Amino acid sequence: MKNWLIIFITFSSLNATSVQHEVVFKGGISKFGYVTGMTADSIQFTSWSGAFEESITLDSIMYIHNTKGKLFYVSDELWSFIARSLGRGGVITTTKGEIIPFSFLAEEIFMYNPKLVYYTPGSQNRQKIPLTEIHKIEIDYSLSEYAAKKGFYLGSGISLLLYLSKFRALNQFYNFDKVYNEFNNVYPSSIVVFPLTTLGWVIYDFFRGDRELVISPRIDNK
Repeated sequence: MKNWLIIFITFSSLNATSVQHEVVFKGGISKFGYVTGMTADSIQFTSWSGAFEESITLDSIMYIHNTKGKLFYVSDELWSFIARSLGRGGVITTTKGEIIPFSFLAEEIFMYNPKLVYYTPGSQNRQKIPLTEIHKIEIDYSLSEYAAKKGFYLGSGISLLLYLSKFRALNQFYNFDKVYNEFNNVYPSSIVVFPLTTLGWVIYDFFRGDRELVISPRIDNK
């Protein structure tokens, strides 16, 4: 189920009118037309001219909005990326190609006129930018904090599995001598596993981490 799926209130508003919808796809391309229906995993989309209709899976879509500034759908990918980026620094590239460095990113996505809030380095002035004007966001390496947490949790899971594998039956957990002895046996391995998994995940994240997300197409690409 999508983390943020804004259900259409009435489908009558989705009919071909003067209000168009823009379907923005993952990867930075978009289509203008009319969304005439929506299910749990797809939408029905009619071209601007009305010449053809197609079914588009939600998995391929970043977000959907109309020309009046109303947001209808936000993908899990966009929602989770913004959630992980809050409070961090990086660079915003606008749809016009402008580069905006920021030291702190905040959230302000609403149903109407969605936007992000950010602070530029050395300034306490609160800036806003519409979601539709953001081509992509790049987050700095402070995002590696998440990688360290993932490595720690992975190390915890491996150590717990090693410990539990020493017990063949539930009643063995009532043998406190065995519980204590097996813990002492696993402890040295855990001391090695924790730093290895944490460091390994941080190194992987440094080179392959997901710090960049294309949100809207560049104007010159439309």
